[in-house]
Amino acid sequence: MPLTSSSSAALKSNKVNPVSIPLSTTAVQVLAANPLRIGATIWNESASTLYLELGATVSISSFTVKVTPGSYYECPYEFIGMISGIWSSAGTGTALVREFT
Repeated sequence: MPLTSSSSAALKSNKVNPVSIPLSTTAVQVLAANPLRIGATIWNESASTLYLELGATVSISSFTVKVTPGSYYECPYEFIGMISGIWSSAGTGTALVREFT
């Protein structure tokens, strides 16, 4: 049985807000809460694992999803809360974020 919502069928996005978040071994805000958000994608463009939390408090032992280097995460449809992140080790790289409104 497909997971659908009658309210989500009418939602469409025509605006994308691109953001790059620099790698950090301390917790950072990847996206602020946004009641207009329809969706979001996050690409880990680094050599370190990125841990994401759908909420404010993230750590490498408490997270929603682990995004391995070069991988992509698609936020649950219609999630409008804050997303925070932390990388597993120091280095260079970014999280390439796209927020759809």
